[in-house]
Amino acid sequence: MRRRSFLLIVLATVTAHPTQAQDAMIRIGDLSTVTLLAVRQARELPKGAHGGLVFHFLIEPSPSATGAFTLAELRDFTVSGRKFSALSAEALERKPESETILTSAIDFKSNVGPDLKRLIPGTAGKRAVVMSTILSGPKLPVGADCEVTVDVGWGDETEMFGFRFRVPEE
Repeated sequence: MRRRSFLLIVLATVTAHPTQAQDAMIRIGDLSTVTLLAVRQARELPKGAHGGLVFHFLIEPSPSATGAFTLAELRDFTVSGRKFSALSAEALERKPESETILTSAIDFKSNVGPDLKRLIPGTAGKRAVVMSTILSGPKLPVGADCEVTVDVGWGDETEMFGFRFRVPEE
């Protein structure tokens, strides 16, 4: 599914707890190939948050993709069929906080530990982007089934890519 979107870039500092990364999951669309590199427990949280997850996605343009990288910021996901935003509103009486940082795959690979570095393929091109997003809110039960969807693309078009995962250990 293609959608028109505006370029939105939010920069922030993201720190992930050094737990073992889950196996990378790959989705191929018309404009991009998106890989969920890792989902980790967040280590540094904003005031009032009890938990959170850090997502690392590798987005590579297809040969036909033109224009700059485009995204709709990731602000929610589901946990055992319930929206994280609803769980946060119930537990903390506020919406979850979302922060995203975009890094070239080349720069990301040179600034992360070996567990994440090994997940970036050597074939990742110059235009490949790593999107790291932290969503903070209530503490989540380890092993809970989750789904996350990212809306990314190139130029003025985006596509949605869905991934399933389980809440990792701390």
